[in-house]
Amino acid sequence: MSQFFSKLVKIAHEKGFTEPDPREDLDGMDVARKCLILAREIGYDMELNDVQGESLLPEKSDLCQSVHEFINHLFNNSSTWISIRHSEDYINFVQVIQDIQ
Repeated sequence: MSQFFSKLVKIAHEKGFTEPDPREDLDGMDVARKCLILAREIGYDMELNDVQGESLLPEKSDLCQSVHEFINHLFNNSSTWISIRHSEDYINFVQVIQDIQ
């Protein structure tokens, strides 16, 4: 059974599975920082700007003044997520560390 991304974010937030502000989980920076830490641990000399990723936030999410406003913004922009859901079977996040030397 599929559900709208906005509803899943709301449920996850209500259950405490997200950061207090779910935008921190969806902007991609947390994952990028963790990938940077792992890359450095295995010997790569990298900086955060060397890590590429994409945000899952819809446009204008940064204009929301509160978490409640952001969740409503997600619901109001469900078409963004519908097009993603219809274009792919699922959303897959893959982080690749390449040897750029």
